[in-house]
Amino acid sequence: MKQKILILAPYVPIYSSGGGGAVIYNYIKTLSQSYTVDVICFSTRRPNDLTQLQMVCNKLEVVPLNKINAIFNCVYNLFSHNPFRLAYVSSVKMREQVRYAMERESYDLIFANHERMAPYAMLFKDTRRIIDLHDLVSLRHKQLLSIERNPIKWLINFVESYRMRQFEKMIPNYFDIVLLGNSWEVCLLREKRRTENIMIAPRGIEVESFNKHIEAIPNTIIFLGTLNYQPNEDACLYFSKKILPLILKSIPAVKFYIVGNKPTKAILKLAKNKNIIVTGYVPDTLEYLKKAAVMVCPLRVGTGIRIKILEAMAAGRPVVSTTIGYLGIEATNMQNIVIADKPQDFADLTIRLLRDIDFYKKIAEGGRELVLKKYDINKNLQSLNRIIETING
Repeated sequence: MKQKILILAPYVPIYSSGGGGAVIYNYIKTLSQSYTVDVICFSTRRPNDLTQLQMVCNKLEVVPLNKINAIFNCVYNLFSHNPFRLAYVSSVKMREQVRYAMERESYDLIFANHERMAPYAMLFKDTRRIIDLHDLVSLRHKQLLSIERNPIKWLINFVESYRMRQFEKMIPNYFDIVLLGNSWEVCLLREKRRTENIMIAPRGIEVESFNKHIEAIPNTIIFLGTLNYQPNEDACLYFSKKILPLILKSIPAVKFYIVGNKPTKAILKLAKNKNIIVTGYVPDTLEYLKKAAVMVCPLRVGTGIRIKILEAMAAGRPVVSTTIGYLGIEATNMQNIVIADKPQDFADLTIRLLRDIDFYKKIAEGGRELVLKKYDINKNLQSLNRIIETING
């Protein structure tokens, strides 16, 4: 009889949503080959077609997350030590659903994703537990302090950075294995806890999805990501205001596509510029990626690993990124990725890619070779099975 694993997620893990959704979906798909895998996740709205997810897991339970209640929980915890992120997803319905599932199935392992699902896994001390934090949220909030100009938001980031740092220190005490997206953050958390149960999470993409070559539309630049996520919003605003005007001086025909769901008001305003297209939600972001000439990742705040960079590389699209944008990816500047941290440098190198065919091919081919060699998810996820086998004895 197969062992049973319960996976907890703070959102519906659909591969096409990219980022963390794609990571969790790949976990489910891979683990289902060797284990019986059930999934319990939150959703803030009526989920779209769940067929893809239901095909790779045994049981799926979606727990509604009421936004009004979530905001009330944050206000209620204003003067507590509880991080706002945990307060936001504090749900009696989720606790009841997880308890019921544990009583019904007697799982051999609970696999929590993101710090938000940690409290639900921590309820069951007698069950083996793994958590993939994906990134150190405390570090992200600390980075945001350097760019935030709104005093209220600055204070929220300051408080949340402190609260999350205290919570992250505690996490290794409650889980058999703690996973993070890159070696840098693994080292940081190990320094805090001096423990060996913190490891790099297997990351990658399904490279075979990118084998079909599609011709790029000339002079098109793309950014992909969930747009109400503050680091992504900042990156789009920064590129549009500081870098794109420099590019347009040399190539007036350039079009900048901002592709992703939940665009903020500030992002939507950018579309007043005829050279900027804000798509909003699209069913498949990869279709836009495969048609773009260059992908940009102008992040000034970033933790974890950018799956979209790997997807762009696999699609044969050169990537221009800030140093912080490509952290966690074993790429080399001017061989398989282009790195620039100053607006003029970023603009100049993007222009060079759009004009210099040889340079374009060098970076594009180098990026695809890197992904094929190091970021094939079907190969990398084999290490996850080994980790589970280890803790299960």
